[in-house]
Amino acid sequence: MITSSSNPLIKKVRALFKRGYDPGSRVFITEGKKLVGDIIKAFPEIVNQVVFSNSFTEKNPDFHQIVPKKAEQEIFESNLYKRISPLKNPEGVLCICSIPKSSEIEDMGEKVLLLYDVQIPENMGGILRIAEVFGFKSIFYTKSSAYPYSSKVFRASQAAPVYLNMKRLPQDEVITTLKAMKSEGYRLICADVKGDESILHDGIITKKGKSLLIIGNEGNGLPDELISECDLNIRIRQQGNIESLNVASAAAILMHYFS
Repeated sequence: MITSSSNPLIKKVRALFKRGYDPGSRVFITEGKKLVGDIIKAFPEIVNQVVFSNSFTEKNPDFHQIVPKKAEQEIFESNLYKRISPLKNPEGVLCICSIPKSSEIEDMGEKVLLLYDVQIPENMGGILRIAEVFGFKSIFYTKSSAYPYSSKVFRASQAAPVYLNMKRLPQDEVITTLKAMKSEGYRLICADVKGDESILHDGIITKKGKSLLIIGNEGNGLPDELISECDLNIRIRQQGNIESLNVASAAAILMHYFS
């Protein structure tokens, strides 16, 4: 059992918790009995290390049995675990995992999402969670968007990034990527407050075929040059006085149409 705050693993875990991930070694960290258990069961091959507090092992004596054989296991003294965890009431279990590699455009599935400059972690996490629920297999996200494996996004998403094919795009590659998706037979559909309400509600977007749905920034939406590349520009019909929906709520409504 590790009891010293100067232990190298303690320092590694504390550093990972600050960002949620390490881009250099391509690993991320998450904690909680459900999240860790779900990842172990669904993707045991990405689990590198599992850490328990000694109080967690006392309450859950059989949990260690589901840990993949290749993964290292360590126990932290409970008070030490609490001091390094960002949660107010940590359950006492975390895992360090490899970030899965993304697929090429040809293997992205029929329903693809592009998140352009979605910056608020809770929005990003909520959208990823909804995308997985509604059967979207691949997600493009711009470099300026909240990172899927950061602590806040990953927790809000309920581990959705590991179930999705995530592909990060520099801003200057977005238009090139859209043209490449078009050449692969995808319809490009963007959500915009100036879009056409009738397209969404007349069932035009529900027809079968490969589609790429594009969601923009919380405040600024999508740039004109991106909108001009799209085949359909849609808007959700509203009856109230508030100008627009929260981006995660709007994304949920639109993704439901594709399901």
